[in-house]
Amino acid sequence: MTESDSGHTQTMEWFYRQPNYYGDFTSLEELLRYVDAVSAEIDKPALRSYLTPRCTECGMRVGAMTTEEALRHIIVKGNVIVACEWYWVVDPNAVGIQDTWCDWAEEMTPEDKARWIETGRITA
Repeated sequence: MTESDSGHTQTMEWFYRQPNYYGDFTSLEELLRYVDAVSAEIDKPALRSYLTPRCTECGMRVGAMTTEEALRHIIVKGNVIVACEWYWVVDPNAVGIQDTWCDWAEEMTPEDKARWIETGRITA
């Protein structure tokens, strides 16, 4: 995984090559606003419960991803903040972006939850 000064330039380049798919995002501008907001708040206790080193879509762990796999995610300080299918991982409302958000932890099966218990986001 390669990071630039902004921390997500190469991932944005991948995103630009997907012109008709925005996942949870209505535009590239909204995606960038979300990434900037989460990046600015990531060390604050209010976000701790949303952070996970695993993608909530494919289940890949940040340290185990190939460069190509990592470029399909947006990763900040070792946490996936935008999943590979372009869904918010952190509640956008927690960083001041008003939107509906589907809590990925509530949708998991018991088997899936076992993989995420280590993150602190899910409890047994």
